[in-house]
Amino acid sequence: MLQDTNRQIEISELEKKGRLVLFNLENGHEPKNQKEGEQWLSILEENKKAKTIPQKRLEAFIERLKAFLDKILGKSREFSLEGLKRKSEQLKQ
Repeated sequence: MLQDTNRQIEISELEKKGRLVLFNLENGHEPKNQKEGEQWLSILEENKKAKTIPQKRLEAFIERLKAFLDKILGKSREFSLEGLKRKSEQLKQ
């Protein structure tokens, strides 16, 4: 997170959570499920509004989380009853 700066830094709880989410994403960890993904996205968006973490860094990971959530939502739609009916109809044609 804050690499070896050799100084005491006080950061807000919001910034701490945001930096932890960024650390996880930068090291290849993805949210375990949709709920956690939405929580992470919310934390990053709150940090963006508060301007606690560099904006470019936040924006890149916000987009990455949105893509992750879209992928999850797409899969849940695909495996929903309606999604399975559509798939079945496509196979019949």
